[in-house]
Amino acid sequence: MEKLLLTLILSGILFASFAQNDATNSRQAAQQEVQMNNVNPQCQLGDLAEHKVTKEQILEQPFLKVVPAMEEPYKMEVESFQIIIVVKGEERAPISILGNQISEKVKEKILQLPAGSLVVFENIKASSKACTRHLDEVTYRIVE
Repeated sequence: MEKLLLTLILSGILFASFAQNDATNSRQAAQQEVQMNNVNPQCQLGDLAEHKVTKEQILEQPFLKVVPAMEEPYKMEVESFQIIIVVKGEERAPISILGNQISEKVKEKILQLPAGSLVVFENIKASSKACTRHLDEVTYRIVE
């Protein structure tokens, strides 16, 4: 009888402990979801927060990243995007890229751009374990 009573008490304690952990985990997940919904992720080229850049700055950091950086499961990575180059007000055909890296073909085109040209990153698709989003376009102006 004592063993049965002891077993029941221990089972109750374990059950209460697991229930409390589940409730805590659920609360934390809900808080993270609210935080994610309140964050407006943006994209930028490497660490270039300024939008007037040299060709060399672009080529030194030829990758798009999502800011602000977030913790798992909300840490977002760029999956794909398009680049549009605008020279003297004339828009060139969009170039589609998979991943977050500027292709060698685009790097060669950027090297030939005159000052005042625009490099526009649009149709940016980023995802995390928790969600997928389409981010706002970002534009960089080439300066000498």
